[in-house]
Amino acid sequence: MKMFKSRIGLIVCLTICTVTSYAQLLVQPIKRIQNELSHTIQSRVLATKDTISLPFWDDFSFSSITPDSTLWELNTGVLVNGTLGKIAPTINVASFDGNDLNGNPHLSGEGTSIVIDQLTSQPIDLSLVSAAKRASVYLSFYWQMGGLGEVPENKDSLRLEFKDATGEWVKVFDLAGVPENRHEGFTKHAIQIELDEYFHSGFQFQFTAVGNSGGPYDTWHIDYVYLNQDRTIDSESIIDRAIASLPSSMFSQYTMIPYDVLFDFPDSIYKSIDVEISTLQNNIHPVSYQYSLRDTLLNSILYNIPATTGPPLANLGRNTINVAAANSANLQAAATDSLFLESELILRTSDDFFITEINGSDTVYLVDPFYNYRLNDTVRRYHEIHQTLAYDDGQAEYAAGLNKNEAQIAVYFNIPSQDTLTHVDIYFPQINPSASGERIILSILSDTTGAARDVMRLQEFVITGGAGLNVFDRFTFDIPVIVSGEFYVALQQFTNDYIGIGLDNNNLIGTQKIVVNTEGRWTRNAKVEGIIMLRPVFADSDFVVAGTNDLMSAELNVYPNPTDNILNIEGEFDHYELFNLSGRMITSGITNHLSVQALLDGIYLLKVSTGQTIETHKIIVRH
Repeated sequence: MKMFKSRIGLIVCLTICTVTSYAQLLVQPIKRIQNELSHTIQSRVLATKDTISLPFWDDFSFSSITPDSTLWELNTGVLVNGTLGKIAPTINVASFDGNDLNGNPHLSGEGTSIVIDQLTSQPIDLSLVSAAKRASVYLSFYWQMGGLGEVPENKDSLRLEFKDATGEWVKVFDLAGVPENRHEGFTKHAIQIELDEYFHSGFQFQFTAVGNSGGPYDTWHIDYVYLNQDRTIDSESIIDRAIASLPSSMFSQYTMIPYDVLFDFPDSIYKSIDVEISTLQNNIHPVSYQYSLRDTLLNSILYNIPATTGPPLANLGRNTINVAAANSANLQAAATDSLFLESELILRTSDDFFITEINGSDTVYLVDPFYNYRLNDTVRRYHEIHQTLAYDDGQAEYAAGLNKNEAQIAVYFNIPSQDTLTHVDIYFPQINPSASGERIILSILSDTTGAARDVMRLQEFVITGGAGLNVFDRFTFDIPVIVSGEFYVALQQFTNDYIGIGLDNNNLIGTQKIVVNTEGRWTRNAKVEGIIMLRPVFADSDFVVAGTNDLMSAELNVYPNPTDNILNIEGEFDHYELFNLSGRMITSGITNHLSVQALLDGIYLLKVSTGQTIETHKIIVRH
């Protein structure tokens, strides 16, 4: 890589930046395009059920995207995720900000502090608690201000309320967004439920965030919400050892690699997988783990580590499991045209069931195989090895881009052998100003010295945008280009408006891989550590089952993939059929929007017919 020292300033900003007279690489929160909303919080999800009883426990490890509706009655936009919190007690947190469940701002009026996200428990029957046990009933939870999200201001807050026997909500906790409340990790808070008016059959509690309703601002996170009797908070030791982070990628830098070049990489492309573990027990405890890497298409184990002693956990602490790296020999056993891999780590603990009552020396447990401390002992990560080369994890925390006419931003890639680059996928978040309709030029460069010979391919496109949260726009070159070794994918804009590209802040290689050209020469990005969500895509004719096309039609775009709800088929076609891997047809139709919400997690084959051509797409359903 040929680089030159930059004289251009770089600004990292956490609010909408004012465009100045000179170009900068800007980082912004992803503010969605404003929808017309009334002046009450919209997009509520209600899931009422019979009153539940103690214990109440949710560490959000067993739910995806939204909190479990069997435990929570009301959610106005709280997002369950594994990436926005920092040093969380267990894997996944519940994040509050100014967006609703659809990723749109709650209300207009950016800059005001009003009620934004809210999360309310199902009714809990506390009338069952005996008078002798009431002094031992506590609600505890962990909280964090900001994390990897936008940090709240002094006027913002996170509060907790209890519903008393008259139906009134009583505020019992109110945390201001002041600097002294910003911590690197999570902080535990416990509240004794001691007043008689709370021990009724319809007791509820709710968390409420107050902040900017205009987007993903003023972020709070909660984790490990636990309400039970027979608790002694001062010296409490919960027998729960848990996984506390998503596994790292099995590759040293990439998250996705084209199958056709995978086995030409040296084994140094593979790296050990790190998974953080934690304990809420005030004691030293040994742990072990087992790990497997499974081919989800063939349902076969490619790499396996049986029960192995892991690092010990001590005194409410943390540690890291380091899983030995796989290699090419493990993956070649699959012998196919693509790999959709499931990486699974199981923490082998002696975690038990919840204590429901202590009578002298006798302890009574809630024996429930589906609701116990072992729910947070398993974690999975999926790896796609097919057409795409990617650094990002598919989730944008912010947007990054330039604000000058004819400025360029480029990402460096390196593959060990020749492959045919046919498309570029880019995620343009729905921010203001919108990039939709803007003209851009995409270039494939062999180097960034600026010489004409370095331009291997160049084509003009128009950004369509608006495809959805973390959904990529695909740009197809009229003439593919063969690349090998080092190359860059560059985007040039033709507006002074800011064009934001999704920024993944969980892979901090942006200072190594991103270069910008704002004054007629390329300079290294020196400050933005995250990586922009821009991916080269390589030719693959294996998905065309019949017809006259050599490559998959550029007119069809199937997204998102993986999906947990709606699969969109963008473009004109006659008919589709969805099959499982046993060859049984699940459904068929002509609609552009196919619901997969009821399907089990796994791989499916989508056959799309257009005239005499049938294209087969491998679809991953992951809830």
